[in-house]
Amino acid sequence: MKDEKTINVTSRNAIEINDYSIENKNHIYKYTAENLKYDIEEANNNAEKIKDGPNIDKIEESLVEYLNEYDDKIGLVFYDINSERVIKINENEEFVGASTYKVFMNIAAYETIKSGYGSLDDVIYYSDVYYEGGTGILQSENFSCLDVQTLLDYSIIYSDNIATNMVTGYLGGMYTVLYTVGEILDESICVSDNIITPNQMFAALKFIYDNKGEEYYSHMIETMEKTIFHERIDKDLPQEIVAHKIGTYGMYIHDVGIVFVKDNPYILVVYTCGIDNADEVISNISNIIYNEYDKL
Repeated sequence: MKDEKTINVTSRNAIEINDYSIENKNHIYKYTAENLKYDIEEANNNAEKIKDGPNIDKIEESLVEYLNEYDDKIGLVFYDINSERVIKINENEEFVGASTYKVFMNIAAYETIKSGYGSLDDVIYYSDVYYEGGTGILQSENFSCLDVQTLLDYSIIYSDNIATNMVTGYLGGMYTVLYTVGEILDESICVSDNIITPNQMFAALKFIYDNKGEEYYSHMIETMEKTIFHERIDKDLPQEIVAHKIGTYGMYIHDVGIVFVKDNPYILVVYTCGIDNADEVISNISNIIYNEYDKL
């Protein structure tokens, strides 16, 4: 069995009974009976979802058994949004982030623009300094400039490296992007290189989910659902319910995303290093989790 120290499962009670008085300076505001009734009803609704939710203990048991042979080659965070239970394995291990960096970059862009600096309609002119091979469609396009929103979308849908370099430059460079995201998420993110931990990416995806009601992040989730890459988390899942971003760089093979299954969404972050059949392993991890939800 894997060392128990690498497994961290937490859960919160569905209903917490708190003091419903809120003190703000010299003013005391007490919940009315109607407020209290609403809160209790909301808590009961959440409790009902948890009661009828997936068997998280079974998921944990299956994941630990399956991943036992991979030791520290995999970093994973699974988070059930309704119950707030989490399974973490090597969550603070550092991995080359590869194209999962583009999730950070999109957050940095949206938050920078929300703060009043720049616009999604701003046009960025192409320069040879932005050229990079690998994934994307702009390598074969004849273009002189594109707007920020289009470039952000390309960075997610096609994992376009040129689009990513253009937006990163627009934002002030990778250091600025990573520093900005670290401040937003309250995480100590490496700013000198594209090094990411599963826990940091989990924080980013939870931020996106928590802000899904905002136009920027609603759009980002829809864009992540349109990705052309389907070899990992959503290989055997309905593609339309998975908003995710892959990352590939040499021996580093990753996939991170939010799965909107029925009324039980969850977040899954998987980083790997040095696993020959990493695509299959990530797909199997995803299937172990999804199959418990699909039973509901």
